[in-house]
Amino acid sequence: MSNTEEIADAPLEVASTSFESKRFVQLNEDSVCVKPTVFALGYSFLFLILGFALIALWLLRTLTSFDGPGSLPLALIGILFLFTGFVIFYNHDEHVLVEKGSGVHFKRSWRVNSLFDRSAYRMSFSPEDVEKVQLLSHVVKHRSNRSKRRNSYTEYQVNLITKGGDRRNLFITLKPARADEFAEQVSLLLEVPLKKL
Repeated sequence: MSNTEEIADAPLEVASTSFESKRFVQLNEDSVCVKPTVFALGYSFLFLILGFALIALWLLRTLTSFDGPGSLPLALIGILFLFTGFVIFYNHDEHVLVEKGSGVHFKRSWRVNSLFDRSAYRMSFSPEDVEKVQLLSHVVKHRSNRSKRRNSYTEYQVNLITKGGDRRNLFITLKPARADEFAEQVSLLLEVPLKKL
């Protein structure tokens, strides 16, 4: 096996989560879409709500006679929560549309469940650009700061391999059956082979 093949068979560096952050939806018989899960978006909204609440408390204390917490560090913590919430939302809110005859389209959207506006695609690959679909699994290990115990879980990636040698992640999940089903659908829609590792 050549060094290039070994790199192509290695997992892509993607943001791993120990919960399901993506789901796929069959739009019709010719297209499938990958969207963030409600839980992933809810996680970002939790930070946004906490941030707004802290800033509202600070404003209430500053602008009225309300006798509650009102220190400047509270407002700064609120701003930090807001910023974190927006970053998490932006990172989770990537949509991938796979269409028969049209190819694969990537889009970031600030609107939950937005409809696809073709002018807003940030990256697209036509079916002619795609060499194969890759399905691979790997074990993700991490250690928390407070414990010496390692936590690990198996992650399944469905990647797109282009004829130019690029690899793009389409879908990531903790469930092998979901990864298998999605990889098969993409392979059929794009009419390219599926390589399982």
